[in-house]
Amino acid sequence: MNEPDPLAGHIRHLLDDATCDAPTPPAMPFDTVPASEPLMHQRRGRPLWIVASAAALLIGVVAGLAALTDRDGTSRSNVEEPPATATAPASTPTWCSVLPALTPSQIEATIRVDITGAGTCTDGFAGTLTLSNSSGDTCTSDIMANLAPTGGRLWFASTSRYGGATGRWEPLPDDLVEGAGVMEYPTGVRSWPIQLPPLEPGTYSLTLGSGITCTTSARFEATFEISAAPDAPPPSESCDTAPLASGQPTPNEATPWTLVGCDVSEEVLLDRPGPAQCAWDSARVIVIGWPIGTPYTPVDVPDLEYVRDPLDLFKLGTQYEQLDHLPDGVVDTGYRQQNTELWINPVDPSSIYLVDDTSIERWPLAVPPLCA
Repeated sequence: MNEPDPLAGHIRHLLDDATCDAPTPPAMPFDTVPASEPLMHQRRGRPLWIVASAAALLIGVVAGLAALTDRDGTSRSNVEEPPATATAPASTPTWCSVLPALTPSQIEATIRVDITGAGTCTDGFAGTLTLSNSSGDTCTSDIMANLAPTGGRLWFASTSRYGGATGRWEPLPDDLVEGAGVMEYPTGVRSWPIQLPPLEPGTYSLTLGSGITCTTSARFEATFEISAAPDAPPPSESCDTAPLASGQPTPNEATPWTLVGCDVSEEVLLDRPGPAQCAWDSARVIVIGWPIGTPYTPVDVPDLEYVRDPLDLFKLGTQYEQLDHLPDGVVDTGYRQQNTELWINPVDPSSIYLVDDTSIERWPLAVPPLCA
């Protein structure tokens, strides 16, 4: 014997409930019903039951799906989202400054070598090497330099044929044992860009050349100190301006800059012409601290000077240049001079970039000579 089908029984139960709840049609007298009516009623009754069965089945299926959806939605709402993975903040570089640390004898010597610069202790430093020659003679040497106490070596990567008129001091490449060439140090002041390797804070010395020919016995040596630079203060939304540094040009001689609509103190960014008494006023110098935004007047902050000298009045051996596009790694500082923007490379202070609607200028780091 076949077992009863529970699903069929459930459907029949639903149909019974549906038909019990249906309204009863009004009674008709027997003698008014045509003989053919019972047959027609039977024929119409069968499709009605089929439709009712299908409707009840559909209602049951829809109700079941709704219950499942409700239950599934409830279970999903109770599931906790996995915690977001915390992203470690990017490490900020340790800014360091490079400042001269000459002994009194070096300061008073007829050959004085200064190194000023900035960078990060882990990535190296960019700066300026300045040599002052008051011996009255043009001195020469080879193009090598020794860094103590690390034992590192630098060389002069020249971009001119002889004498070191243009180029820069930089670490000796690994594939070179020695560099050949001649450096000339005429009477007066000369400056060159210098790239130093990564160094820990401390005191170092850089001795230039060997086989020096000169009437003086002074050492061609720079003593400098590397120390952690103070953090630059965040840009202020208020327009507080600090007083001018003593000995700096008056506001009439300096060109103002702004940051977020506020005037920038000349202890943070000084933009001045060359001295007019030496007919150098066609040149232009911008002085900043490092990191940019730091006042350059304290003794523990390097005052970095950038020069625009198209006529080469300063005879520095390094020139500003017009660029077609900004190099990789530079960022907008937010400093403005009307429609001119100041851009820098945060890890390479060897140049600044002035950008306006029509031009991009690179100004090199240098030390302008004093005007007697």
